[in-house]
Amino acid sequence: MTPKDKFYALFLILLDIWIWARDLSWTDQASDALPILVALPLFVFLAAPWKWNDQGFRLNTWWFGLGIFLLLPGWATGLTVALVLGWGALAWAWFSERLEPGSLHATRRLLPLCLLAMPWIALDGAFIGWWFRLSGAAVTDWVYSLIGFNVERQGTMLTIQGAPISVEAACAGMNTLQAMLIAGVALAYVVLGKSRLYWHNVIILPLVAWLANTIRILMLSGMALSFSPEFVMGVFHDFSGWLVILIMFLICQWVFMTELKWSQKKS
Repeated sequence: MTPKDKFYALFLILLDIWIWARDLSWTDQASDALPILVALPLFVFLAAPWKWNDQGFRLNTWWFGLGIFLLLPGWATGLTVALVLGWGALAWAWFSERLEPGSLHATRRLLPLCLLAMPWIALDGAFIGWWFRLSGAAVTDWVYSLIGFNVERQGTMLTIQGAPISVEAACAGMNTLQAMLIAGVALAYVVLGKSRLYWHNVIILPLVAWLANTIRILMLSGMALSFSPEFVMGVFHDFSGWLVILIMFLICQWVFMTELKWSQKKS
């Protein structure tokens, strides 16, 4: 790395810190948001060893221009996702010109970790959270009705056997969604990083996260019926947030290993 490369790396780090610090509303649930900080160190570790070419410092002007184009409206509107995409474009403007082909291949596949390294889902993901809650409540209605319970639903409010159950914002999974996606991308790279199946599985990770979170809502509803809503909203509710990450990890591991064995047999 040249001194200019080190200066640009410092610029990206400071920009990352600024994106975190400009809107501190995520600190209300810091225990859930802080695990996102592992994304960048994980990116650096999995992409190692870093091999730089001997062409000297240079940037891809198209990607650099796109990064600036995204940062400006993000800064003006406060839309964190635009800032994150702008940061990713600026990073790729550097990586694409300075890394050897082997390192560039790994970096390209791990770039989603960079985009998940800032709390844009917690800050901009209200619509995603509402969809997770509404669809989770609808699936819970269908499952419990299927097994014979008397269920009534109005939006995200459920009444199961006369017991009121509300799928609150805390059940939307937004606080753990990014952590689940980070774990999923890392596992996909470790298991399928050299396979053509890698990108297909990265794309479906949000669906797997939804499935894991819906399983959590079903489980919480069952616990509320078995014990009490007060029990569910206590320590068990916080514990289930980490449990859903484990559920997603196990689902991903099973899917990835199954696909890997299938691809090896096919070849």
